Amino acid sequence: MNGDETKSGLADLFAFDGRSAFSRVIVRATELERLLEFMLQAAMRFGISKDFQGKLFSGHGPLSTFSAKIDMAYALSLIEQDTWSKLHKVRDVRNTFAHADAHIDFDHPGFRSGKRMKSNPFAQSAAAFDALTLEIIEVLVPLVETGWERRTALLKALL
Repeated sequence: MNGDETKSGLADLFAFDGRSAFSRVIVRATELERLLEFMLQAAMRFGISKDFQGKLFSGHGPLSTFSAKIDMAYALSLIEQDTWSKLHKVRDVRNTFAHADAHIDFDHPGFRSGKRMKSNPFAQSAAAFDALTLEIIEVLVPLVETGWERRTALLKALL
């Protein structure tokens, strides 16, 4: 396999065009994780440097994992328990896809046989995953916007 074939294969793997269950799950989970990160950043004190935020959200930082972001958003009352629970179910699906030994999709017997996936509504089908994750996005986006609006208003009041 030459370099162009490798690049093409990677592009196909991560293309979010509805063909790949892997790309659908990874991209959507990443969107949710980024929304949580924005929400957490809006709740932080003013004046935190980009370097310090990098320490928190990357590498081995305390908020570097999807799980940690979910739990911290819940602990700070930024999300409700129902959203917390749904986000962890998305994370379970994402981890199953990301750490599979073989290419899997929602119909793969190995995927559906996992104990966590049998009762996970996000794991029932690609359509269910899409619909349920869009519902979470619809909950999170206004919360992120409200958090940043509150932060901006507070900053203006301080100046």
